[in-house]
Amino acid sequence: MVRQSESVFRRKFPVALVTDSTCDIEESFTEKYQVNVIPVNIHFGESQYLDKVTIRPEQFYRMLENTKDYPKSSQANEAAFVNTFSHLATHYDSVIAVTLSEKLSGTWQSAAKAARKVSRESGKQITVINSKGISGMSGLLLARIAESVEKGFSHQEIVERAGKWIENSRLFIRIDTIKYLIKGGRLSFVKGTIARILNINPLLTLDETGKVTVLDKAFNRSTGLEKIMKHIRSHLSGRKIWNYIVLHANNPDDAAWYTEKMKELTGMDPLSVMNISPVIGFHTGSGGSAVAIMTE
Repeated sequence: MVRQSESVFRRKFPVALVTDSTCDIEESFTEKYQVNVIPVNIHFGESQYLDKVTIRPEQFYRMLENTKDYPKSSQANEAAFVNTFSHLATHYDSVIAVTLSEKLSGTWQSAAKAARKVSRESGKQITVINSKGISGMSGLLLARIAESVEKGFSHQEIVERAGKWIENSRLFIRIDTIKYLIKGGRLSFVKGTIARILNINPLLTLDETGKVTVLDKAFNRSTGLEKIMKHIRSHLSGRKIWNYIVLHANNPDDAAWYTEKMKELTGMDPLSVMNISPVIGFHTGSGGSAVAIMTE
């Protein structure tokens, strides 16, 4: 309701911004740029929650550790996007939406279908961008787009540049336990059992299509942290960083460690330090951490 009121009475920009709740970035940012956030549905047994609305990440991770029910999520449906796009098309010149990778959810398809429908009816330009990422990676793309809107770039200019910004983004994830990868079906029971016996935890990233892949492996927390930083240093070699976001699953110690190392490496403070999206938490469990980066 706050965003709807702002779009009518206190609109700041001609282009409206929309994202889903798996996009991790500070609330102060979404408030400043009047970003409309569509929540993902989270289910714990018979209980249903709206991500970051009726359940916060901190609460999610406590429940994950203390309940026998394995959580499930369901994407924001087409109707939710139709309602949001229809309202915004009435008050803005155009709309740009950023969603998590289409390889991880059907959210992009739902949003794209809604955009086509509302665009035909309203005559307004509505573009849905597949971030090919999630969490802080989507957050960095949204930040880059918002900054460009603020600078006065046109809708089409932003959409044309977004592809390059996506190419220049990476997400490096350290998980603390593989049991949730097994429960969520991301890792087979046999492979997971072997990995648990050998005390191996994979380090994850997303490939160029937006699919989760194994980047490396580690035998303990400290090795995992160091290996993540090694991969980041390698990736940044010869590149100039635009910004980065530090993420953690109820693990502020990891976040502080990454922040210190990234500041030493880049000379920059992170754009955000966030408790990571519960949708990733389904698979990483509590204790994981990650760094999202975007280069120029």
